[in-house]
Order: sequence, then C-alpha cells, then structure tokens
Amino acid sequence: MKKLNLLLGILIGLTIFACSSDDGNINNPEPEETIIVYKKASSYNNSTLSSFQEVFYNTDKKVNKVVTNIDNGWRITTIDVIYSGNEITEVIKTTDYGSSNNNDTAEEYDVTVSNGQIRLTESNGVDYEIQIEFSGDYADAIRTIQPSNMTVFTEDTFQRNSDNNIISHTNSDMTFTYSNFDTGNIMPFNREYSYDYFVAFGLKPSKKLPLTEEVTFTSGGSDTYSIDSSLLTYDDNNNITNFGDNSNYIEFEYIEL
Repeated sequence: MKKLNLLLGILIGLTIFACSSDDGNINNPEPEETIIVYKKASSYNNSTLSSFQEVFYNTDKKVNKVVTNIDNGWRITTIDVIYSGNEITEVIKTTDYGSSNNNDTAEEYDVTVSNGQIRLTESNGVDYEIQIEFSGDYADAIRTIQPSNMTVFTEDTFQRNSDNNIISHTNSDMTFTYSNFDTGNIMPFNREYSYDYFVAFGLKPSKKLPLTEEVTFTSGGSDTYSIDSSLLTYDDNNNITNFGDNSNYIEFEYIEL
C-alpha cells in the first residue's frame, strides 16, 4: 500500500481527447464537436474508498471546479475557476481540514497569463503569489513567492525529453527521475493539491506515464519504484481506467461533453 501511495505522484498529467463526426450532407449543419474529458479518480485501500478527485465543467466545456478529498476528509481542497469570456480571471481555493487541528483556509487569486507564465496573485493586498511556467500544454514549474521581495517559498520544476515525456521532477527535498514510459494516457490524480492548478489550467507535466521512478533525497539516500504495466487497464480511447490490484487500486472516470 505504501508503494501505491508513493506512485500516485507519477499520475500527474491531463490528456483531453476530441472527436468530431460529419455525415457528408451539406444541407445539415456540422455537428458540434464533442470531447471526452477526465471526470474523476477514486483511490481505494483494502477495497474502501480513501481519497478522490473530481472535476466539474461549465457549459463551454471548460473546467470550473476541482475538488480533491484526501484520506477521507483529512484535507478537502476546492478550486473554483472564474472566467471572463474564454479567459480565466480569478481562482478561489478553499481548504477544509475536517477534524484535524489545522485551520481551514480560503484564498482568492487574480489571474494573469503572459509569456508562458500564469500568475495567481492573492487579492486583498496579501503579499503572496503562485507562478506556473508552461510551454504549450505542458507545465515547466510551479512556485510560491512573496512578490514584494521575490522570496521563493516553494518551487517544483519539471523537465521533459524530446517526446514531451517527463524525465525529472525536482523540489527542495528530493529529485524524481522517470523512465520506461507506458503507451496509455496519463491522469492527473495526485495527493498534493498544488497539482489541482494544472488540472484547472489544462496543463500536464508529461505526455505519457512513466513506469519507473527513482527518488533521490536531498538529505541523502534514494529509492526506486516501478509500476507493473499488467495492473493498468484502458478504455477504447487508450485512457487509463484502473491501476492496482483487487483491493488497492485507483479508478479513473471520463465523460463526454
């Protein structure tokens, strides 16, 4: 079970598939394009639901809410995405810690996007900002800073190969090195809620799922983990639908919009 939880950190991308149909009759309007999108991931320990993430979409087929429930309500984060036209202008994040001693929080961010960077600047004069660097559909880095003096609190960086598959993920505590990529499409469920922002903005750190992960700790030591590809199942669109055994597993759900 420990290995399954650690490997949740690999499942951090988002792939959206689009399809369209045309009956060839010019007298009929072209059917509206439909897309199949990630809807929900549910993690089970000993056949009991322990954590889940669910994504909600608006009538324009854009993400407008991401809810992530970790360890049966120990931490529930909700990200509400506000649009002006097709542009995200505001993000509201609430964190509910359930029965723990941590204080619940509510944060509001103004959003600006330019030159490959998304800036979430906390409103109401709070000196705090989240920055996401990206290239096309892929995330390059996410960091939290104090804008007044550019102090960096946290930073995660992602590197990919020429095929846009992730080869490393680094933060202040450890470096993850990835290899041996699966052919299926990867999903965004992760125990760390910071990746919810990737889902909200349609970003992914990798094109394909790495099956091998080596982690090197800044304090010393390393571990290697691997996913048994025989434990992965897929739907007709090559989306991963299940990962794990009969008792400890993650289910992925999709919907058509």
